[in-house]
Amino acid sequence: MNNTPRKISESLILAVDVETTGLSVTEDKVVELGGVYVKGGWRCGPPFCSKVNPERYIPIDATRIHGVAQEDVANAPTWKTISQWFYSHLQTADPIVCGYNILAFDAPMINSENKRAGLEWRLDLQRTLDPFIFCRWHHPEVQSRLGKVCAFYGLELPDDAAHSADADSEVTALLAVAMVWAGYIPDDLEQAFERQAYFKEKM
Repeated sequence: MNNTPRKISESLILAVDVETTGLSVTEDKVVELGGVYVKGGWRCGPPFCSKVNPERYIPIDATRIHGVAQEDVANAPTWKTISQWFYSHLQTADPIVCGYNILAFDAPMINSENKRAGLEWRLDLQRTLDPFIFCRWHHPEVQSRLGKVCAFYGLELPDDAAHSADADSEVTALLAVAMVWAGYIPDDLEQAFERQAYFKEKM
C-alpha cells in the first residue's frame, strides 16, 4: 500500500461544473456538464463538455445566465447517458474532483440526477475539493463570485465565458492550484480535506 502523501500540485485534477434549469437540487435538471483536466497548473488535453437533454422546459431566466436554450438540447443525450460517460472518466483517471461551490450545488445536483436516473454511483462529498470554501475563509473581503476571486488571483474568466461549464471548470482547477501555491490550501490532499471540513463546519 502506498502511504506517500498525495500532493494537489502534482496530481491530476478534474474540475467539474454543471449548468441547470434552476437552483433546486431536488426539482431542477442538468442541461450541460463540463470538465477540464489540470496537472501542475497546466491543462491536460481538451476540455470535455456536453449538453444534456433535461426532458423538461428550460426557463428563459436560466437561459439568460448560461446561454443554453431549448433548441440546444433537443437532440442531446439524456442525463443517464452523460452520467455513465462522466463516471468512466472518474474510474479511468482517478483524478481529484474539484469544483467551485461544488459541495453546495454541483455535486448534490449530480447525485440527485443519478438517483432519479436509477444510477448507483455518487460523488463523495468528503473527497471533493471546493476552492469556494477556502476563498470564503481566507478572503472574506473578496466577493465570492468566481470571476471576482479569479481576478484576485490574476486568473482570467472573460465575461462572455462565465457560466459556460467548460470555462468555469478550467479556471476553477487553475484557481485550486494557485491557492495551493499561495499557501491557502494545503498541498497534502488529506490535510486539505480535513481543513475544508473544518472551515465548512465553522462557516
